[in-house]
Amino acid sequence: MKNVTIYLLVLLMSISLKSTGQIETKDILIANENWTKEKLKMPLSFAPEINYAGFEDIRFSKDWANENSPYFWTYTFAWHIKGIKTQTVESLENNLKLYFDGLMLPPNNQSNLIPEATVIFLAVNDSIFENKFIGRIKTYDRFHTKKTISINCEVEAHYCHSQNRSTIVFRLSLENTNHNVWKKLKEVKLVENLCD
Repeated sequence: MKNVTIYLLVLLMSISLKSTGQIETKDILIANENWTKEKLKMPLSFAPEINYAGFEDIRFSKDWANENSPYFWTYTFAWHIKGIKTQTVESLENNLKLYFDGLMLPPNNQSNLIPEATVIFLAVNDSIFENKFIGRIKTYDRFHTKKTISINCEVEAHYCHSQNRSTIVFRLSLENTNHNVWKKLKEVKLVENLCD
């Protein structure tokens, strides 16, 4: 009877993870215990138009939901996806608009008239990364304030030609990039030997 109960519990957890889009896979991001972890299968259930196959690895600051903290809306995520998906200003702007509109807007938005996200990015010359970008996302905050917020964003794209895989890392915060929050954001790292 005990084995049947354990089996049913594992089966129910597996069904639950599949239905929410969460998956079990190796970590791409490394962070200390001050960051909450989540993984989602891609294409994302809330933004299926972003046609990437793989997963999203997310780390939320412990004060991500605290409106009175400088870490409010501070988090990082990585898209670990199949294929060499070269990032451009246009692709980032399009995909992040789909991402935040899917995340923030209700299905019946015509009646709510919540504004869609606006996303602006610039490419940055950097000797370390093949592609690096900075940008700002203006979006409705459905989870906390029920108001429009402006999120600063830095993006690094890494390409694994030997495995035909791309990893795009997004770091986001309401704080300007010279704020101390960004030092903590940059302590969330990619695993070493990403192409192994």
